[in-house]
Amino acid sequence: IGDLIVFLGAVFWAFQIIAVGVYTKKYSLVQLVFYEIIFTSLGALPIAVFFPMPTFEKFMLALPPLFYLATACTIITNTLQLYGQKYVSSTQAAIIYLLEPVFASILSYLMLNEVFTLKQMAGSAFILLAMALSTIRTAKLR
Repeated sequence: IGDLIVFLGAVFWAFQIIAVGVYTKKYSLVQLVFYEIIFTSLGALPIAVFFPMPTFEKFMLALPPLFYLATACTIITNTLQLYGQKYVSSTQAAIIYLLEPVFASILSYLMLNEVFTLKQMAGSAFILLAMALSTIRTAKLR
């Protein structure tokens, strides 16, 4: 079932990249981010039913981290994503997003002293090679 969830996540992520490519050219970034946040919040509400209600004290303790997650990790990053993707094609955006695990590995190595295995290095090299090849091919087609 895990593979199915990953596959569905990839499919929905592809749809999101394509939709952002279309809608950033038609609508303002503020509107798009607003609707992204609203619909994400509404989508998370049914899941909240399965968790116990926290006490008022625990709720108040959770507010600062929730505020940080909502602003820095969601609103700001979504705004930057929409802004950046407005100026590149959906294909280029998908290729750029492939760098996420590469940067995550590098930052975990630099910040957390995690071991960078040969398998991770090979994966990073393949991702960078794929990016280079697709960029070269795209440039030749223009």
